[in-house]
Amino acid sequence: MSANHASDTLGDFDNYQLTVSDDITRICVTGVPGSSETLGMIRFLCSNGLYRRRLVDFRQAPSPFSATELIEFAAHGRALMLDRNRFALLVDDKTQRGPLDILTAYREQTGVSEVAVFDDEQTALDWLSESF
Repeated sequence: MSANHASDTLGDFDNYQLTVSDDITRICVTGVPGSSETLGMIRFLCSNGLYRRRLVDFRQAPSPFSATELIEFAAHGRALMLDRNRFALLVDDKTQRGPLDILTAYREQTGVSEVAVFDDEQTALDWLSESF
């Protein structure tokens, strides 16, 4: 699967829209995904090699995940995403940022995964485009 050009929505998810453009996988959270849907999406990214540079956009998400769910997702990602990768979380307000700081703390892996939370889309895309 080539990740160099814009593509149609990938995968079959109710609450996520996945697209790839310029080697960045954009994951837009559009509803309230459950734990099994999120874990399935993580497995999809890994099995299709779509996780090296990804932007997860939470601006349309109606509510954040619980701390327990975020820790579970972080552990799952750490176990499966073994190649160097960069993961930007895009939010539009502080109520979304707080819970995602938990994910950042549990997901960061020195030398493997870099994670950051942004409230500006272009800044997030610029960060993802940098060499790492």
